[in-house]
Amino acid sequence: MKPMSTMNISLPENMRDFVETEVRTGGFSTASEYFRSLIRAAARKKDEEHLEALMMEGINSGPPEPWTKEDIKRIREEGRKIIEQRRQINRRSNGTHHHP
Repeated sequence: MKPMSTMNISLPENMRDFVETEVRTGGFSTASEYFRSLIRAAARKKDEEHLEALMMEGINSGPPEPWTKEDIKRIREEGRKIIEQRRQINRRSNGTHHHP
C-alpha cells in the first residue's frame, strides 16, 4: 500500500458526530476513508465544472470551422495526455503507483 501523509483537522463536536455517523452508516472503514471520498468527489466536480466551462467557451466561440488533420492529431495527443494523467492519479489514490 502507498504511504499516506497525515493531516490533522479540528472539528466542532457536532461535525465530528456527523462524520462518525457517516463512517458507520456509509460503509467507510475510517474517517480518513470518508474524507478521501469527499475529496475525490470535490475533484470530480471541479473537473466537470471545468469541462462545462470549456464546452460553453466552444459554443460561444462563433460558427464552426472545419477541422484539419493537424487539429485531429493535436486533440488526440491532448486526450492521451489527460488519460495518462488520470491513470496516474487513480494509481496514486488506489495505492497502486509503481515507481520505475
